[in-house]
Amino acid sequence: MREKITTKVSEELKFILIKFFDEHEVEMFIQNLMDDILILTSINSFDRGGESNSFASGSFFTSKIRSIADRIMTFARDKLDDNKYYNFLVEFGKMVITEGELYLASEIFSNILHFSSKNKDFNKIKVQADINLAKIYISQANWKEATFHLNEAREIFQDVHDNKGLSQCDHLSGVLILKKGDLKSAKSIFEKGLSYLEPDKDLLHVGNIEINLGNIFDMEGNHDEAINQYQSCLIKFQDLNDNRRVAEVRNNMGIAYTRKKEYEYALFEFDDCIKLALEGRYLPILGVAYLNKALVYIEINELKLSAFYSNKAMEICYQVNDTLSIADIYKLKGLISKKQFEFQLAEEYLKASLRLNKELHNELNFADTAFELGLLYYELNIVKSYEFYFNTALEYFKSINAQAKIDKIMDFLK
Repeated sequence: MREKITTKVSEELKFILIKFFDEHEVEMFIQNLMDDILILTSINSFDRGGESNSFASGSFFTSKIRSIADRIMTFARDKLDDNKYYNFLVEFGKMVITEGELYLASEIFSNILHFSSKNKDFNKIKVQADINLAKIYISQANWKEATFHLNEAREIFQDVHDNKGLSQCDHLSGVLILKKGDLKSAKSIFEKGLSYLEPDKDLLHVGNIEINLGNIFDMEGNHDEAINQYQSCLIKFQDLNDNRRVAEVRNNMGIAYTRKKEYEYALFEFDDCIKLALEGRYLPILGVAYLNKALVYIEINELKLSAFYSNKAMEICYQVNDTLSIADIYKLKGLISKKQFEFQLAEEYLKASLRLNKELHNELNFADTAFELGLLYYELNIVKSYEFYFNTALEYFKSINAQAKIDKIMDFLK
């Protein structure tokens, strides 16, 4: 595990640092840094009883990355002028996001924002801070702050007629709206974002939008169309050697296969995603992949495996503050409890999920959880309760024309 850690950090840091420093200077600094990483790894392993192979550990990674980050930023601050230093922080902050250290990333981009807001000459730096803060807040379901920073970024991109930037804002706005469950509005925004781009030249941005269009197809029940969309994205990201996004697409393909009940294909995609996420240490993606793998195992009645992966998912999602996924994990734990005939515990977990989704204004997940509560009360023959929750779910699924879901609920209400 140590070799993977040091190799990964070394490669990423070198790629960033070489843009700002002499190559020999970078090599010397990274070598010193690697010695520190090995010491920190050893200390954290000892504190955890020697569990040096545990990836999903907040204390294991957070303390190490924080210490390394402080050394890196001090090194850069001592050697770069303001303009280069804050451009460096943008690059470094993006790396920290992929590590899942969102609190640290938020500090970095807030620091950039504080500096760049004082002078319009630094708008190119400011807009990157706004975009990345928006990404962080979207991942944490903080819609108000995310919208604020997207509007700030959009204003700058409009002033300089930056179509790619505007497309990026539309993409993130679409992601925000999609996470809240408004499929129709999200689709419209994604299509608008595509209109700014040149498909043959903007592979990354086009691929990002196509992933989410695939997600919409999948949520609407058009799973084959979704898989076709994902495969198109996969080719783009593989051509770009973008393993993080390849992992994301693999995860989404796994979800589509799960909904098609093609569980062997689903597990294959999730395992590929997990392998890439572990190698690249993409914590946010890893947590979601563990959750989705747990969902497959509950479908095939492998309850111990489902519980195992749901616990791994919970640990990571708490670390990266992925509240939307935490709500999904509560729903999953409710489903596991129901299959184990622990009906009171199932009710508690499902209601916890329902509450979180309501607070997060996530209409889609709220409806899905309401449906599961309806199934629980149906099994317990509590008529008023199951009618209430089935009708609650039905209202939303009618609004997005999810016919398969509508038909399923109507069968129970007959």
